[in-house]
Amino acid sequence: MSHNFSLEDGNTWEADVKRWLRIRYPNDFQAIPASDGGDAGIEGFCHIDHNVYQCYAVQAAYDTKTTYEHQRDKLTEDIGKFVDNSVKLQRLLPSGFQTRRYCFVVKDFRSRELVAHAKAKTEVVHTARLPYVANDFAILVQTRDDYLAEQRFEENRLISKLDVDLSDVAPDDIDDWETTNNSGVQNLNRKIPLFTMLTKETDIARYRRYWIERKICTDNALEKLRQRSAEAWEKLRKVKLGRERLLGREFGSPNPSQSSVQKISDMVAAAMTESVPNLEKQGAEALAEGLVGEWLQNCNLDFPSATTS
Repeated sequence: MSHNFSLEDGNTWEADVKRWLRIRYPNDFQAIPASDGGDAGIEGFCHIDHNVYQCYAVQAAYDTKTTYEHQRDKLTEDIGKFVDNSVKLQRLLPSGFQTRRYCFVVKDFRSRELVAHAKAKTEVVHTARLPYVANDFAILVQTRDDYLAEQRFEENRLISKLDVDLSDVAPDDIDDWETTNNSGVQNLNRKIPLFTMLTKETDIARYRRYWIERKICTDNALEKLRQRSAEAWEKLRKVKLGRERLLGREFGSPNPSQSSVQKISDMVAAAMTESVPNLEKQGAEALAEGLVGEWLQNCNLDFPSATTS
């Protein structure tokens, strides 16, 4: 039986590999986004080693043969781009850059046939006589194990205390958010009475601004954290995505209460400190509350009774 994964698994794998490459090659690894007309068969390159990188995570749990077939087809497609997009790549790569290694970094490597296929594609590249390819060019299949030193570095860095910048949110920022996010305002107005039992419009408005402030504060804090510690940010992002998937199943109660919303926040905070042990409890609780505010506003966290008359 196969288990379906979301596209997020592939994006997360790419983010992991690029993070490890930035650790291995500080100021020498250049990532290439795929969103602007395609990546021409590579997702980054290293100035110093003249290596290029392409990441791939199969999107389902297959047997060995099927996994290999997906990886084979992906490598064939990407090497085709690497050969055919000569003009684009010469604009992207540094002047005089000659690729020595094309590193195909896969999440699940189980078949020696992938190595044989990489060898065959290496010959295809040599035959093309490309100006950005060195005479000793080869395609390497890499895995997580090729980046163990970088993973240990991340683990050691996560031991030191991690402070989260939870700066105050200006009232004007809350006003601006309310003005430009009408659906979020309406969702909060609809839900707050359900789990707080508040009925007065002024009380609902006050509570609504609280949850908006919490969301903005968390957004700002996570963006600052992303600049300081990409690995910690990535781990917290995974917690968010994982808990988000479970909201409807675990907390889609038609009879919500203040305690049920608090329980969600507590669970997210606990998951955050488990994933990032050096994150202080107070910071985790504040971030978790902001995520709950976001989920309340965008309907990831909804209550069935809100839609019944």
